[in-house]
Amino acid sequence: MPEIKVFDLSGELRPQGEMRAEIIRAGLVRYGGNITELAKALGIGRSTICRWISAEGLGQHLEECRRGAVRPGLPHGMAPGENAGPT
Repeated sequence: MPEIKVFDLSGELRPQGEMRAEIIRAGLVRYGGNITELAKALGIGRSTICRWISAEGLGQHLEECRRGAVRPGLPHGMAPGENAGPT
């Protein structure tokens, strides 16, 4: 699973919105696009997750997770079976 960086390269705190988008992306992958499970894990309401997905433009990512096109351990946007590069 990816790490969410709290500080930027200059040591400043990153904007909450940037971190929120990363948390939602990672959570959608982890829970296979299951919004209810993601909401439970974060301790917030399902409707809040839905609003955040909409606000961050993550609808396509949600659908990819639900189809299994994005899974834990795969680089973002890489489909299962695709080669990550030279071995």
